[in-house]
Amino acid sequence: MRILESIPAVIMAALLFFGFVNIVMRLVFGGGLIWFSDVGRYALVWMVLIGAAAVSFRNAHIAVDVGLNERVSPLLVKIFATIRFLAIGAFLAVLLVESVKLTLSTLPQTFITVRWLSLGWAYAALPVGALLMLLALVVGTLRTRPAASQNGNPK
Repeated sequence: MRILESIPAVIMAALLFFGFVNIVMRLVFGGGLIWFSDVGRYALVWMVLIGAAAVSFRNAHIAVDVGLNERVSPLLVKIFATIRFLAIGAFLAVLLVESVKLTLSTLPQTFITVRWLSLGWAYAALPVGALLMLLALVVGTLRTRPAASQNGNPK
């Protein structure tokens, strides 16, 4: 997952670099990088969604603990976990399907400032992020399942 965590850092470094260059160019030459606002905006979206996926694989998203797990039966804790898994999974699945449709519909369009670059790459952040978070949800759930013993019976 180090690669997944490195991508947002690289995007952030590029945004900082080109942002600085853009400011210097505006001050010194009176005009900046015309493409930076369009490309930078969507690069930020990529950074956020890939970063969210990386955090999902670490199971490190912000959570509010109100102590409910200690106050209810273990069966109810499992039911709550199942409902949580299904709700998040359903949301991510719908996001994935709808964002693929949106991305495909934007493939023929290009940026105003960068005519050779398809808007599809910008919108592709949504299905990529949703797919990675859905994968993280499934992998995280499989990791926390109790392991079966050698003879197939649960421990």
